[in-house]
Amino acid sequence: MVSVGVLLATVSVAAAPGGGAWLDDYGVALRQAEMEGRPLLVVLENPAEAKAAAHLASLSHDPQASQRLESYKLCRIDVRTDYGQRVAQAFKAASFPHTVVIDNTASVKLFKTSGQMSPSEWQSVLARYESGERRSGYTITSVGTARWGTADCVT
Repeated sequence: MVSVGVLLATVSVAAAPGGGAWLDDYGVALRQAEMEGRPLLVVLENPAEAKAAAHLASLSHDPQASQRLESYKLCRIDVRTDYGQRVAQAFKAASFPHTVVIDNTASVKLFKTSGQMSPSEWQSVLARYESGERRSGYTITSVGTARWGTADCVT
């Protein structure tokens, strides 16, 4: 009898408003978003802070926002971890929550902001970038095996 070992990479997921799942690995989420041709919504947060839960809570009570989330690949990064700190540094995020939308080719930052967003701000952002089409933004460049955003403006 031959035994075959298979190594499986696991990615933690959490339920998201709208029934999707939040990935906790930016590189995996970026590759999946690129392969699927979907925009990537990244939220860098400290889950131990009450404002982290409040930042996304309004989405679960808004059916339209929940439906719009289904158009996005979703990624939440815990900035308390070493990995989360590296991702936050790459995004030049100094305060949290920090929210970023990356286009459907996984090459341009379409939107970024720090701090909590109101329900109307969420609605506006999710509607505006739902297609993931590039209007203007920031170029994403490769650094080693990871891809990180830079401040080079693309018009």
